[in-house]
Amino acid sequence: MNRPFAAILLLVTIALGAGGVAVGTPLTPPGTPPSTIPRIISITPGSGSPMGSVVIQAVNVPDDKNKAEVWFTLAPNTPAQGTISNVAVSHGTLTYWVQVPGDDSLVASYQGPLYIKIKEGGHVTNSVQFRIVPTAPKITSHSPQYGAPGRTTTFRGVNFKPTDEVVVSNAGALPLIYRSATEIAITLPANYPTKDKYIKVNVHRKNVSTAGSPMAYQYALDPSLLPPSKTGNTGQKVESGKGG
Repeated sequence: MNRPFAAILLLVTIALGAGGVAVGTPLTPPGTPPSTIPRIISITPGSGSPMGSVVIQAVNVPDDKNKAEVWFTLAPNTPAQGTISNVAVSHGTLTYWVQVPGDDSLVASYQGPLYIKIKEGGHVTNSVQFRIVPTAPKITSHSPQYGAPGRTTTFRGVNFKPTDEVVVSNAGALPLIYRSATEIAITLPANYPTKDKYIKVNVHRKNVSTAGSPMAYQYALDPSLLPPSKTGNTGQKVESGKGG
């Protein structure tokens, strides 16, 4: 092995540890013909949330998903392996469908290197920049079925965190009652205005730009606005919709 290359390779290995790779050019064994060096061509989209999906196009990488690894950077010095769900070949270009690794502790966006590591031969592709974005919180149902000044409403959904902020139309940010990652609650102020027909609720992840547009969950302010219930109980829930 060429001594200068061996020294560089050793330093990179020590500095980055298992699963790590230097940003920039591919890390390949000496003597590898340029035409066979593995290389990432594109990644779509260029950002994503844990458990989301991305499509990677590359050349000179395995057409067997079990012979390659896709590594993401969730935070500084925090690499994590994604899951390759499918591989397709077209005119020498490989397309990988990859699930972004999950991390419940992720609370801030981070842009870092993504690369493909080939299990056989010690090849590693060039790295590309990919932004990891925390999964946005989402409300899917609520109870009781209508709001009223002074009333506490429970919201169920996904990806809630104790540090989230609940913003309500005509009331601004309200104290969050956090119960679990799937359940939160708020209490409308006793002087909440009743002129509007519906209440819009947004759950924000503080100091983080989330992927996509936030969903404004909407529910009735008065029981007379609800459709009749087939069971004779309080009315059916009002579906969520886009909003600000």
